[in-house]
Amino acid sequence: LDGDESEQITEILDLDSEASEEEESQIEEDNEDNMDWMEEEFPKRLTCIDHELNTMCHRVLDKTTSPISKLKCRVLPLINRFSKSGVAVEKLKYLAVKKLLKVVPTRWNSFFYVCNRLSKLKEAVIKVCLERGWEIDFLWNDVELCRDFLRPMAIATTFLKGHKYSTSPSVVPFLLTISEHLQDSEKKFGRFKNVCENLLGELKSRFSLIMDPYSRNFDSTFLICTMLSPLKTTKLDDELFSTGKQRLKMHLLSPSASITSIRETLSSSTSTVHRTSTSTSTEGKTSVSDGLHTSNKKEEQKIAAQQD
Repeated sequence: LDGDESEQITEILDLDSEASEEEESQIEEDNEDNMDWMEEEFPKRLTCIDHELNTMCHRVLDKTTSPISKLKCRVLPLINRFSKSGVAVEKLKYLAVKKLLKVVPTRWNSFFYVCNRLSKLKEAVIKVCLERGWEIDFLWNDVELCRDFLRPMAIATTFLKGHKYSTSPSVVPFLLTISEHLQDSEKKFGRFKNVCENLLGELKSRFSLIMDPYSRNFDSTFLICTMLSPLKTTKLDDELFSTGKQRLKMHLLSPSASITSIRETLSSSTSTVHRTSTSTSTEGKTSVSDGLHTSNKKEEQKIAAQQD
């Protein structure tokens, strides 16, 4: 960070520019007290959010009564028919360059990629099926609706399982995005109303400890990570932003930090915490969206590579 950005963080936390003598006197020769406090304040192990999301989706969407599960039962026979016919596969690759994807049993979100690829190859698939006399036992509109409904959850589970980049700052924004998507989907995707209600219930019960500031055992770890990351705060509502600001300030000041030490920490940090302007916010969302699109594309390529 440059000096201006460090000043912005100081301002957002409502810190004075100079440390008082009392604050300076809090500095210890060693950090033992602070480490003891940190161990009590933060959990030793964080929940694997990707695993929790996958479990949640599997529990709700793979029920036999789920419209997603019913569509899967209609789509997969055609996918299997293509995979067993070398002639059909070659014809499809000739017409559309690519082939259809199969569901990967160990990856819940693979059905999103199946629907996504199937939608892209729609015209070629129809042509091959007509030539070979194969019946298509599903509606294309259903496949596209399913793809659009599953997209935010598939993107989240794909991105959050990454190992070569930081995922913690994106946890809260992703959960907010999924929650907002499910609430909108109750109206937009009428047939998915019950699924949306069940997923929202699961989302609340599984993630209230990191999403609900009024939860008895609220853990602010992920929220603070979001506060310390550029552009991510644009997704937070006022309540979460205010809570994150208060928690971050509290953790930076307790129990033995001073304004001077905080400013030194912020100056050496690689992230910022401030509300951006409308133009910056829009740019940030575009940037994050581009990153997720890249992650989404890489996941599809990975699934395709495993099936080649």
